[in-house]
Parts: sequence; structure tokens; C-alpha cells
Amino acid sequence: VVHHLANICSALTTGSCLRSKELTQEREELSRQLETIYKFLNKSHVRTDDVDLLRERPCILVNPDCPQFVLANQLCFNISQEIGPAYLLQVPRPYQGYERFLKQLGATEQPTACQYAAVLLAIEKKHQRSLEEPVCDPNDKMAAIQAMGGLIHCFRDSQGSHRSNRQDRPSRIVLLSEEFLLVDSNKLVFNDADHMRKRLTESAGFKHPFVYSLTSCGD
Repeated sequence: VVHHLANICSALTTGSCLRSKELTQEREELSRQLETIYKFLNKSHVRTDDVDLLRERPCILVNPDCPQFVLANQLCFNISQEIGPAYLLQVPRPYQGYERFLKQLGATEQPTACQYAAVLLAIEKKHQRSLEEPVCDPNDKMAAIQAMGGLIHCFRDSQGSHRSNRQDRPSRIVLLSEEFLLVDSNKLVFNDADHMRKRLTESAGFKHPFVYSLTSCGD
């Protein structure tokens, strides 16, 4: 069943549209088949190697019209604001009952710092051919700002929390600069003294970009 699911997801790419009236039946059948598979796997004992296989493969259908699959770790059961177009989403209502299966694959109850960091890395990967140019796509720009806000919120809430552990900490974080470039966080400067900025930027050896205004990211 696991390999059948993997094969379906591999065969149906995002570009395979099922919007036409002639394909309405096929679209509905696809949704039914996948929901049956998710239901079966939710009740079954899934082997560790099979879990690992599905963790790395976009196998959760979020848009049946143009078959769009996401990784389970792009899903949350409770999220106040989704990050689109498909970076970090609420678990679709039909799948809310498959909590055991989805959480095995990486879905979370609420968004985590690692998930927000993954959104920023996904945007960086999407623009990897033009990393020296700003993120111009308005949807990706908004997604990056939302992800930064979520990341800040997670870090703030985890301060002093004994529940925080290494698994909750992203191994790499990229953030937006003021020029809307995605830059490794350890190469950015936070402007917490605006009156010193001119003196700093006029220094001959200073070449570090400033991080995008954190107050503009919201929560």
C-alpha cells in the first residue's frame, strides 16, 4: 500500500490538470482512493522504513483539481494563518481524522520553528538561480515575511521553556534582508540602534546586509 501511494504521487505531477468536465469523475476517484489509503495507513502499523519513504515524498493531496501533493511536515492541525500557495497549510478537513498517520510523517499540532525555517529554505531553493537578486514574486515575498514572523513567535514562546529541545531547533535559518535577499541569519545585522547605522555603513570594511524589519513581520 505504501509503495502504491508513492507511485501514485510520483505519477501525478502538479502540472497534470484534472479541471475539465470530462475529468471530474477521475478527480473525484483520485480523492476517494487516496482517502482510502490514508485511512488504511492510519489504522495500520507502518514500518519505520516505509515511514521514512513517505516522509521524504510529497504524498498528501491538498488540491485535487491540479493534483498537488505536499510533504506531511508542511501540514498543521491548528494554524492561525496558512502560508501559501502551499508552503505551510492546515490539514485538509477530510484528513483531520488521520492524525496518527499524518503525525508519523511529520505533521504537527501547531506550527514549529523548524517548519517556518523550512518555508524560508523552500523559497530560497525556488530562487536558487538568482540568489543575488531580491525575491520579487509577491506571493513568495509575503510567504517569507509570514514565515519570519512565525519563526520569531516560536523562538519567543520557547524562551525559558523546559520542553524546548534540539529537535525543535532548525539546523539552518535564512532570513530576508532589507533588500529582500534571502541570507543566512548569521550573516545579517540587526539594526537595534538606528542612530549608529550611518556610522556603521560608512565604515570601509562593513559589507553585511541588515535583516528585514522584524516589527513588520508581525506574529
